[in-house]
Amino acid sequence: MAREHADSKDALCKVGALRVLATLLSHESKQVQLNSCATLYAITCAGRAVCKQLAGYGVLPRLCQLVNPGLGRSAQDDQLQLFAALLVVNLLHVRGLTTKGDRIEIYNVLQRAYDDTVETQVRDTIALGLRRLKKLDTRKSIMKTELRRRAKSLAKDAGILRQTKPTIDPAGQGLSAMAAG
Repeated sequence: MAREHADSKDALCKVGALRVLATLLSHESKQVQLNSCATLYAITCAGRAVCKQLAGYGVLPRLCQLVNPGLGRSAQDDQLQLFAALLVVNLLHVRGLTTKGDRIEIYNVLQRAYDDTVETQVRDTIALGLRRLKKLDTRKSIMKTELRRRAKSLAKDAGILRQTKPTIDPAGQGLSAMAAG
């Protein structure tokens, strides 16, 4: 179901809807916030690339605020909390989005949303995000992240080498690095 309507989600991303919807998360009207949050959640179900693009707009702090609506809650606040929590869980799949301090805060925010909701499917999704946060702080995860960073750095440094392709020399003298161009 997450990949449903992929064409329309891609079309929305191409016309810049993510940026507009991200700014609407701070709108004065709760209904506008709710509609933009629900739409962003649906769009981010299209995959990690969309989540990465949305994360680039710096929406995570605002979403954490929306997950904790405060005193005097209405049904609309509950819905907003729900979609904001689900959107945070989707954004957790973007590598390098959070620091250790951020993860502690996000964990507490998601734990509150988990405690507040009664729907099983929503609780399961939020629990997935909580497990993801715990996993990000394991030694194995930290080592994998550092290895990826180093591998990217090495690949970047060796970028010149990727521009050449080994081929057989027409004279029959073996391999030679000839320009791939």
